[in-house]
Amino acid sequence: MTPPAPHRLGGRPLVLTGLVLALVGAGTPAAQASFVGEAADPAGDAAAPEPGRDLVAAGLGYDRGSGRMQVLARLRGTPDATAPTSLVGYVGRRTANGCTGLPSAGLVGLTTGRATTWLRFDADAQTPSARGSGDRQGSGTTAQGLSAVDRRLQGMRPDCGRVALVDPDDGTRVFDEATFALTARPSLGVELLSLPRYVSQNRTHTLRVRVRNPGDAPTGTVRLRIGAIGGMTAKRAHRVASVAPGRTRTIRVRVRFGSRAAGTNRLRATATAGGLRATAQRPVYVRRTSRRGTGGGSGGGGTSSTCVQFFPGFGGDAGSLGLVPCRR
Repeated sequence: MTPPAPHRLGGRPLVLTGLVLALVGAGTPAAQASFVGEAADPAGDAAAPEPGRDLVAAGLGYDRGSGRMQVLARLRGTPDATAPTSLVGYVGRRTANGCTGLPSAGLVGLTTGRATTWLRFDADAQTPSARGSGDRQGSGTTAQGLSAVDRRLQGMRPDCGRVALVDPDDGTRVFDEATFALTARPSLGVELLSLPRYVSQNRTHTLRVRVRNPGDAPTGTVRLRIGAIGGMTAKRAHRVASVAPGRTRTIRVRVRFGSRAAGTNRLRATATAGGLRATAQRPVYVRRTSRRGTGGGSGGGGTSSTCVQFFPGFGGDAGSLGLVPCRR
């Protein structure tokens, strides 16, 4: 077969010789991703006979808000420590020459090593503008993972990615690689606002429900459902128009608590959009009307917000889902 084109980060061949790789712990959580891509790669097409140098699947995820990045790779066989190989993955922008546009950022680590280095290239494609250490998962196995989070990785909008197995002493010698598009993904979060923590029976209150999309693609129509509480009267099912990237939508729901709702209750709202599902809840204490000083109060803060985002994976175009703190 014809050897693949030289692997480059920001248009520059990546050579590991001379890099000091910091040793980091394995088993860290997967990174949330607002840009996700993955691809299968034919077994047996590598420019090397060793099964540990043959890529059969790859995935990339990048979140511009947190500066998190993750590279996943599945190998045809267990890597051999006597045949050193580097796993390299990066995100960038499409150009006429391929996925070489700036800014770009990448992760690199030996397939049998315990360290990961990340590099970022901005205006200068020849010299990294920043670098640091990351985390390692699956060293020495057929399922490999590299990840990092750093504020210096924030702010990019990549549209392509590349994962490759290369010679650690010669970055132009590529054993196998996969190049694919990155797709912007939405995120989904929901918050319960403005309802006082202490309310009285037989009074009507206004609950504000905020739907948040800190991702990078529209959510599509959001279906919102208010959980049932015995003695509470409210419209439970709502439709919310698509939420644009980085925006929120808020609806107001009138709720009334009857005698069966006395005591502490847990109010819950669930939002779904496509494959995304997010839930928020908050405690509400309903005072009996016979008690003195049972005013409903005002204000009442909101819930802490947890968002659902896509993670890179091998199971399909969307990857998998996971809970992450919502970025503001």
